[in-house]
Amino acid sequence: MAHPGSRRLPTWQELIIVAIVAVPTAIGAAYLSIAFMSLPHIEQVTWSVAGVMCVAAAISASVIGPLMWWWLMVSDPTAHYGRGAAMGVITSLVAHPFTWLIAMIWTVNQGGRDLFLTINDPSPGPLVLESLYFSFIGLVYVGWITSLVGGIVGVALGRVLVGKAGAVPSTA
Repeated sequence: MAHPGSRRLPTWQELIIVAIVAVPTAIGAAYLSIAFMSLPHIEQVTWSVAGVMCVAAAISASVIGPLMWWWLMVSDPTAHYGRGAAMGVITSLVAHPFTWLIAMIWTVNQGGRDLFLTINDPSPGPLVLESLYFSFIGLVYVGWITSLVGGIVGVALGRVLVGKAGAVPSTA
């Protein structure tokens, strides 16, 4: 169903587009973050860990991005495209702990203890706590990168999907 009185796409199409755009955006933001954190010792980066983090970020953002779009853009049909920036920033911040958790679960299931070999117990409780810890550290050091990327892509999505002035009444 399309938004009443607007020229916007139906909601389900907007959400699918947001999920699709979230994947390369999250991969790019994760890669930039890993590269930034690894600058002094780039030769020591384990690119298998970087790959796991990029895939985990893509999974996390492809779920959280549409939820944030629904919450901030679809729930208010008069939302301006600038609200897309808020959607992108909030998505990047909310996705951090889920990205870490997905990456740690993936690594444990592949036979490793976890990404940084700090927990001997691969049960869910310690993994959740460790993902929250590393998420906080990640937000402190590279949260600005993911927020910047998310905000820019959110504005672009808002411009494309919502338009310049929000929901425009249909003349037809």
